[in-house]
Amino acid sequence: LMARARAAGVPVSVDPNSAAFLREVGAADFLAWTGEAALCFPNLDEAVVLTGAATAHEAAVALSETYGLVAVTCGAEGAVVAAGGRLLGSVVQEPLDAVDSTGAGDAFCAGFLGA
Repeated sequence: LMARARAAGVPVSVDPNSAAFLREVGAADFLAWTGEAALCFPNLDEAVVLTGAATAHEAAVALSETYGLVAVTCGAEGAVVAAGGRLLGSVVQEPLDAVDSTGAGDAFCAGFLGA
């Protein structure tokens, strides 16, 4: 599907969705399956599994060498964005009293893609 999207000029983004899944299938296989995507939106746990990096910054930079543009979400700490192997910066979240964080990562991806 990614090859068909690329042939049609449609960029693809990928959200790894589960650190447990990544551990099960292996980082190398996941990166091979999805490496043609233009953007990747892992959370910090997923980014660490995929890269072995110690920090969100290191993981974002490493993954951006595969995907081009990466935003590693870090929960209440916001997100770290990298492109083409270099850190672009951090997105800081406004403090709030969260009631339920279900869907927060999906909402972030939607806003990021929309922007």
